[in-house]
Parts: sequence; structure tokens; C-alpha cells
Amino acid sequence: MYPDRKLLCQRFEPSGSESQESSHEASEVEKRLDFSESLQVEDLDFGKGEGENSLKGILYMVLCAFCFAGVGFVIKCIYHNYTEVGIFDILLIRCCLTTIVYYFVAKVLKVNLFEINPGMATILMLRVFLGIIAIGSLVASMRYLPASIAMMIYNINPILVMILAYFMLSEQLNLIKIVCCFGAFAGIVIIGLGRNENSQSEGEILGILLASIACISDSFSFTLTRKLNLEIHYILNPYYLSLGCLLTSVLVPLFYSDLLHPENYSVPQILLCLSDGILALLAYLFLSLAYKHTHASTVSPLIYLDSLLNLPTDILYFSYSFYITDLVGSVLCFICVLVPVIRLLCRPK
Repeated sequence: MYPDRKLLCQRFEPSGSESQESSHEASEVEKRLDFSESLQVEDLDFGKGEGENSLKGILYMVLCAFCFAGVGFVIKCIYHNYTEVGIFDILLIRCCLTTIVYYFVAKVLKVNLFEINPGMATILMLRVFLGIIAIGSLVASMRYLPASIAMMIYNINPILVMILAYFMLSEQLNLIKIVCCFGAFAGIVIIGLGRNENSQSEGEILGILLASIACISDSFSFTLTRKLNLEIHYILNPYYLSLGCLLTSVLVPLFYSDLLHPENYSVPQILLCLSDGILALLAYLFLSLAYKHTHASTVSPLIYLDSLLNLPTDILYFSYSFYITDLVGSVLCFICVLVPVIRLLCRPK
């Protein structure tokens, strides 16, 4: 794209009879080359997710947060109304639906689900393994904690994703991103602690442990999702994650017979589980698209929106009290999520 530096500089190399002005001109040409090359590098970096596709990535992550909030609400409804329904019942129905739909989406998009190079296949298997642990732990944690509390603990993961993306993907971090990410998390903590003081859940410690495991597992799995989506089609991530969860929800109950209760399923239970499946299907599809279009460190803090969206349903439907800490935490979180997005969108092209 750019002329060879040596040829241009030789063209202006001063001979014994040439004046000092020629030497000065050669120096100016070299400076211009340096400047052009630096622009080229910046443009390449800008195009890796922080440029024209940033708006797409942000939009997909906002949609993902809405769907995850819906998943949290539906799971809490299931646990609230049907105590006999367990995690494997939910995952079995969810993953039967999502695996079939993702398979047909891949066929429509003409994506070969089995043509993956060995290096990417290994990373994909690791991502699926971590994703299965995260999904199972998060769903189970909501049996013992309010959805907003479980999501508060889980939502430490955007901070971890930023750190992992810096070291594993060489993504750039700036002070505004870091401060706003920690500020948004502080808002979630304010909400969670204010509500937790009044929580009398018997399995609270187990719920906190499960949500923490989900947080750490998904921090790594989301970072790997970004790495994979730079190399392979975005549909492969949610498809193999869903397939892995389906196999897990079928195989594990073979050794523990009391984990699945299909004989007790009622129509309302099946409808609720199907609703969970549809929302989860959309959530993981939007998540994969977001991590395809934009840097992991840019979109990961937007997941905080799902805790804010879970808050009204906890208060209105599950009769949790509203506290001043809910208002303070929500405002702080919303501002901190919004600031880096506005800054990114307003940055000159």
C-alpha cells in the first residue's frame, strides 16, 4: 500500500554536490512515511471491533442482557411455583429446543458444523466445558438466592473479562473503561447488599458459591468466545455449548436417577421451561454476535443491564421490598454502563 521506504529515501539521498535542502526533503519524506504507517496501524486496530461494528456489538449485547433478564425471571418463576423441578429438568427441555434450532440456523446459513481446524476445536471444547459449568451453577444458584443477588455475584465477570481480554487477546484498556466497569459493579453491589440484609434464604452460602463458580467459568468462556469468533462462524459457539449442555443433562441423570422427573411434568411447567429455552436461545445467539463484532472489554460491562432489569420483577412479582439502596445502585450502574458507550459512539470516525 505504501511506497518502499528505502527507495524513497535513496531518491533524496544527498550526493557530494547536492545541497542541504535535498537532505532536509528526504527527512520530511521519511517523517511522512512514519506518520502514514502509524495511521495504518491505528486503522487496523480500530477495525478489529472498535470501529464501524461497535454499534452492532453494543446493540446485540443489550438484547442479550434483556434475554438473560428474562431467563432469570422465568427460572425464578419455575423455582417459586414448582419446587420439585430441578436444574436438569430445566436444562433438558432448554437444550433440546436450542440444539435443534441452532442446527437448522446453521443449515440455513450453510455453515459446516464439523469443519473446524484442530487448534480452534480444542479451544471450542474448553469454552463449552466452562460454559456448561457456568450455566449449571448459575441456574442452580437461583434456587437459593433472589435473581438479582445471584446476578450481582455473577456480574463480577465483566471485570474479569476485561483483565483476561487484556492478557489473552491483547485488547486495549483505558481509564474510562476500567473506572466505569468498577463503578457499574459497585452499583450492583449496593443493590445486592441492601437486599441481602433482609434475605432469609436457608441455602444462601451454597447459592453464593454456585454464583461465584458461574462467574469465574463464564469469564474465561466469554473471553474464549471472542477469540473463537475472530476465526470461526459465530453460530458454532452457541450450537456446541447447547449440544454439550444437552449431553450433560442426559448423561448425568443416568448415574443419579432422582435428578430428572419427566413423569411429573405438567403443561404449565413445560411451557415455562420452553419460555426459558427460547430466551436462552436468543441470549446466547446475541452474545456470540456481540463478541464477533466488538472487543470483549467493550461489550462485557453491558451485561450489568440484566441485574437492573431483574430488579423490578423481584419487587413487583416476587414481593421483595424496595430500598433506597436499589435506587442509588441502579442510577450508579446505569450511568457507568452508559458513559463508555456514548464515548465510543461519539468518537470521530
